[in-house]
Amino acid sequence: MKRFSEFLSSVTRIWRIQRLSVCKSDKLRLGLFLLRQLFIESKATNDLNKKLTFLDYKINYTDYKTCVGLINEIFFDCVYEFQCSTEAPLIVDAGANIGISALYFKQLFPSSRVICFEPDPKTYEFLKENCRGNKLTNVDLHQVALFSQSGEAQFYSDASENNFVGMSLNKRLQGKGYPLKTETIQTEKLSSFIIEKTDLLKLDIEGSELLVLKDLAASKKMSLIERMIIEYHSDEENKENQLSALLAILENEDFLYILSNRIGRPFFSKTNKNYALIIYAQKRLNQHKSSCL
Repeated sequence: MKRFSEFLSSVTRIWRIQRLSVCKSDKLRLGLFLLRQLFIESKATNDLNKKLTFLDYKINYTDYKTCVGLINEIFFDCVYEFQCSTEAPLIVDAGANIGISALYFKQLFPSSRVICFEPDPKTYEFLKENCRGNKLTNVDLHQVALFSQSGEAQFYSDASENNFVGMSLNKRLQGKGYPLKTETIQTEKLSSFIIEKTDLLKLDIEGSELLVLKDLAASKKMSLIERMIIEYHSDEENKENQLSALLAILENEDFLYILSNRIGRPFFSKTNKNYALIIYAQKRLNQHKSSCL
């Protein structure tokens, strides 16, 4: 049953390739990439060099399934797709991980400027390798965690070393049953980086979304942001990160928003009490100029 579900998912993604803004040869390569995932086990492709070829990109990774999952979600499901009136948008990628989203944004808008934030030291090295190794231009990288204040904070990640997602400033991984590793990292306010019109803020920071939006609202920086794609994380260990408070900020700042649940049925697992949904938000006054939603 699981294999059949994976097959249907891949067929759907192959169909979606037709709507991507890439040439026919790239569409063919994308289709072949998906077919390869269907018939080749991950262990067989998990080579010692930990490199994967996707389109013209050479992607360094630590876990094959996680890397392919990010590629599927970002390139095929198009969760970060947007349109705007300029060919050179300013994009803030908060929670850049190993750089798959940065590769996608530069594929979507080759002339864009992308500002990436990734706090985890090892993940940041992969991000740096994937951006510089693929010769991405006009991409700024920052190894900091975005928080409500500048300074230092405890950062929690999976002690097994193989999981490069879910790392955060709270213990949300513990709710998924992972052993935790703790280290001290540098934190900064996102408001100090938002100094001009920002066409897209992509926010995937594992439970710190509300704190960052509160800072942006208090510093009057929300007026500089045209649209946002926010991955909201609901965690029993982080009760302060309330969805109602986050949506209230968007409403007070005159943003339209749509909620998208991509995780299936929530609240059915006895062990995993952490859930996520994606919020697509756009300034109300600009809705006639763009079809981002």
